[in-house]
Amino acid sequence: MNAVEERRIVDFVAKGLRHRDAGIDVPERLQSLGFSEEQSLQMIQIISHAIRSGINAEVTNGLSAKEYERGKLSLYDAAFDYGRREFRKQVRWVWIRRGLLGLLLVALVIFIVLMGRHLTNRFRASGP
Repeated sequence: MNAVEERRIVDFVAKGLRHRDAGIDVPERLQSLGFSEEQSLQMIQIISHAIRSGINAEVTNGLSAKEYERGKLSLYDAAFDYGRREFRKQVRWVWIRRGLLGLLLVALVIFIVLMGRHLTNRFRASGP
């Protein structure tokens, strides 16, 4: 298996694990690609463990990855990198959403202040 095929398999398994309720049967699909039932189940275990390890490594800034040696199993390496990449992507989206929410709140406060001034000036102009 070359690196591109491994990344495709990792991506496929990760999507299947993420969307279990969608009816995606990962072992059957891997078997349709030519892997035996035992191989497909073993690949799913390796990939899911590696993805979790990659996420943990990213959360701990690599402290949990010190016991992991790259190059032993290329499928594990690909899944480990996938976990790190996906975690970074999710963190990025969280910060983007927070920033947009912050901008929206600031705009709302500015709008309220400006409307308050406008109404106050209008009330003063109409006078008693």
